[in-house]
Amino acid sequence: MSRAKNLERLDLEGCKSLVLLGSSIEQMNKLIYLNLRECTSLESLPEVINLKSLKTLILSGCSNLQEIRIISENIESLYLDGSTIERVVERIESLRNIILLNLKNC
Repeated sequence: MSRAKNLERLDLEGCKSLVLLGSSIEQMNKLIYLNLRECTSLESLPEVINLKSLKTLILSGCSNLQEIRIISENIESLYLDGSTIERVVERIESLRNIILLNLKNC
């Protein structure tokens, strides 16, 4: 994946064996859409990462993910519905461009 530097959309929906999203994703400078819906084994996102182009992050149904780190300050749509997320590590006000925040059934 580290060679896919021009990738704009990454859809890993339903990837039940994905435990960790590697830090190599930071090299995807053009990534605007990241879908991790129903990645039920996902335990964490990279600690130090800032995807400047990322606008949409979907973590719906990630039942093993209990805290998230803001991996882009430019996120416009953040889907956390049906997840077990208990805490956002960074301050949520760092999401200056947020338009949609879905917390249904958290």
